[in-house]
Amino acid sequence: MSTLSEYLNIRQARLDLQKQVDVMDQKEKQLKADLVDQLRAAGIVKMTETHGDLTVGVKMLQTDEPNVDNWSELIQHIKATGEIDLLQKRLTPNAVKQRWEEGNTIPGVSKVVKYDIKPL
Repeated sequence: MSTLSEYLNIRQARLDLQKQVDVMDQKEKQLKADLVDQLRAAGIVKMTETHGDLTVGVKMLQTDEPNVDNWSELIQHIKATGEIDLLQKRLTPNAVKQRWEEGNTIPGVSKVVKYDIKPL
């Protein structure tokens, strides 16, 4: 079998499996959300079931996650304090590429050539 045929076959097999995984992932997320709703409605943080000698269960965790309500205020704060660590250090590739296409350079950013293939 040629490398090309092997590549295309393994790629298709992976894509077929990924479709199944995607369906399972969505179902898992929905069941998880349903469990959280049940726990909250019951005012409890733990749920268990016993199947013969085996006990299975879940414990609900609560965390405080950041949510930006006003980007302008946040950016002003970062500029004033220098607390750049509040942001993730990564570029938005499409925004950079758009500026390059317009002939603009971005200080501190260089181009790295990458090669890839895609099926016909």
